[in-house]
Amino acid sequence: MCNNKVRKPVDYPKFENILKEFKKEDLHLVLQKGVHPYEWVDSYEKFSEQLPLEKKDWYTLLIGDKNTSDHDLNFTVKVYKHFNCKNFGEYHDLYKKLDTILLKDVFDDFRKTCYKNYKLDPVYYISAPNLSDAASLKITSQELELTNNQYLYELYENGIRGGISMIPHRHALCLYTPVLPGKKK
Repeated sequence: MCNNKVRKPVDYPKFENILKEFKKEDLHLVLQKGVHPYEWVDSYEKFSEQLPLEKKDWYTLLIGDKNTSDHDLNFTVKVYKHFNCKNFGEYHDLYKKLDTILLKDVFDDFRKTCYKNYKLDPVYYISAPNLSDAASLKITSQELELTNNQYLYELYENGIRGGISMIPHRHALCLYTPVLPGKKK
C-alpha cells in the first residue's frame, strides 16, 4: 500500500503543493501512501496515545482481508519519528494533511492534462463518464442524433443534472485560484 509510485526525482515538480509544505529532503517520505489504523481509533482518547505498534491494531476493512504489511508499519514508524510526532493525534493530522495535499496535486495535474489534451476542465463535469463522453464527442466531432430508442433516451435523461443555482447577493467574490493556462482570476 505504501509502495512509492514516484520512481524518479524528475517527477517531483508535479507536486507543487507538497513542495510548498515540505522540505525537499522529506519528499521520499511524503510522496508515499501512508497507512491509518481506522478501526483502532474508537475514541477521542486514542489521539493522545502513542502510535500503536502491534499489527492487529492496524487491521482495516478498507484493504479487505489483508493485514497491514511489515513494510507499511515500519514506514509509518519511520514517518512518525522523522516528523517528531509526540502522539497518535499528531500522526493523524500529518496523515490527513498529506492525503489532502497529494489529492490536490494529483487533481491539479489531471486538470492540466485534460485541458491540454481536450480543452476540457474536469471540475465542470459531475462524473468521469460525463467528462469522457464530452471528450469523445469533442475529439470525434460527432453530432448526437435524436433517438427513438426509449432506453437510450432514459439513459441520457437520467444523466441530466440541474436545479436552482444562484448567488443571492449583488456582488460575490470567488477564492478560486486558476491552475490552467489562459484562465483569469
